[in-house]
Amino acid sequence: MSGRGVKLFSVIAGTVTGNRGAEAMLETAVGRIRDRVPGAEFAVFSYYPTSDAALVTDPRVRVHSCTPAHLVLVLFPLSLLAAPFARFFGSVPAFFPRAVRDLAHSEALVDLAGVSFIDGREKFLPFNVLTILPAMLLGTPVFKLAQALGPFRNPVNRFAARLLSRCRLVVARGEVTLSHLRELRLPEDRLLEAPDVAFLFEARDALSDEGAEEAAAISARASDLRASGRDVVGLCPSAVIAGKAAKEGWDYIGFLAEIVQGLRTSGRAVLLFPNATRAAHPDKLRNNDLPLIAAVVDALAASEADDVR
Repeated sequence: MSGRGVKLFSVIAGTVTGNRGAEAMLETAVGRIRDRVPGAEFAVFSYYPTSDAALVTDPRVRVHSCTPAHLVLVLFPLSLLAAPFARFFGSVPAFFPRAVRDLAHSEALVDLAGVSFIDGREKFLPFNVLTILPAMLLGTPVFKLAQALGPFRNPVNRFAARLLSRCRLVVARGEVTLSHLRELRLPEDRLLEAPDVAFLFEARDALSDEGAEEAAAISARASDLRASGRDVVGLCPSAVIAGKAAKEGWDYIGFLAEIVQGLRTSGRAVLLFPNATRAAHPDKLRNNDLPLIAAVVDALAASEADDVR
């Protein structure tokens, strides 16, 4: 797809499927790069590669896998083998997989991992390392964008985080992360404090039209309710919080149902909406709030559920 003179950029750890925040980060990163480099093409490394490939409608965006298994068994070892070609000849031969060639021939890799290299999350360190190490081996500049990183007091985490010194730029979401990064003594000219890139999202950045009709129908319903004089309250259940509640032994679904009932009793209409969706896997709970919303509706009395959208 990339022709001579067309610039290619790689983006990793953002997805179109699942968490809407991750989707906004991915689409905004692509959109703002396009503003600066018209005609650019993109290789998106996703941990939902099959779902994302089916959803992305943009012909200048191709999707590769960055599932943990693919990182360990394919991308890392083959990037290691391809590194001499990339560094000494400036190109990776065609017999390497497209994902490795795309990564090697990219102008940069943008890493969007929401949190990484954090004490207490050592089980995720292999993923944190392998999202950026293959690009470094291939000589592709790495930009870690709007990250929550640190603290780095655990010796294992602190050792792994030394890899950050090889990034072209590390962006911290706030002062606390920035202070953690300074404890690693990273060069100041490679550090930047900035808000989440998702705040720069524009509608034209969308890479998928998933749920467009459903969203339009919900918006129309909310508009009708407001026009009738009713206040509409939006409520966004969280599967992440539901999981934590289950471990702690309290009824999150019942708690939300009580809130909805109270709002309805006061004359308000309630709009339940998800932050994360995996429509192709409606029963999966990870990165998917849809089963939780269905459970909240099921917990309501019939008269309440009829008016909840």
